[in-house]
Amino acid sequence: MKKSLIVLPLVALLLVGCNSGKKSKGGGGGDDGGDGSPCLDFGPDQYNGYRRCKTAPKAGKEYLLGFYHIDQGTPRFMNGDQHKDDKGTYRYYLGTTTDVANACKLEVVYADDKEHYAIHVIGGGEKNLYDDSYLEIYQGYKNNDKTKPITTIRDVDDPVYTFTYTKTSFVEPTWNINTSIMKVTDSTREDHQWGIFGCSGSEYETISAIDEEKFGGAFVCHFWEKM
Repeated sequence: MKKSLIVLPLVALLLVGCNSGKKSKGGGGGDDGGDGSPCLDFGPDQYNGYRRCKTAPKAGKEYLLGFYHIDQGTPRFMNGDQHKDDKGTYRYYLGTTTDVANACKLEVVYADDKEHYAIHVIGGGEKNLYDDSYLEIYQGYKNNDKTKPITTIRDVDDPVYTFTYTKTSFVEPTWNINTSIMKVTDSTREDHQWGIFGCSGSEYETISAIDEEKFGGAFVCHFWEKM
């Protein structure tokens, strides 16, 4: 087993994205089994032999992790690589691809309560950086400043049974989301207790961790299963 990684926290990236009132270019609607705002556009229900899951994931089944990028008009999927740009590499931003053949596969491993699960990266993507790791959403700190807590991602060696498939509702406005939700149990911030996977800006293509204040301005990730 490789050593657990110590990663830097996410940079907050709340930019105008899917909640700019745009409609889906791919069809399919955005309620995902609920009555969410039409701004939460999840794109097509099906894409290149896969369909977006609307029920809790099953143990041992292979999934892709992806979101609908409204400005590009296509879903994107985790590809097993980290984000790279001219400033460096960022392991807490998960790289993506539009080609399902280059997407890495994941599975869920349930805890004894049969409700909470860990997310295990099986591999098979165009890169193998996260292969055989588990994904965790946790509270980190912006620029290592403990006065600025944020929600972020890291990959770890052992299962972290912190995810549930939950309809999460918020008001002002109301967003109803069915997806993999993680309660950030060590959060010190009032009203910021939940994290999800998503892309937090229209010009970005990577998956990050997002908390409540960003849900309405993000491309929300879902599991996708082979048809």
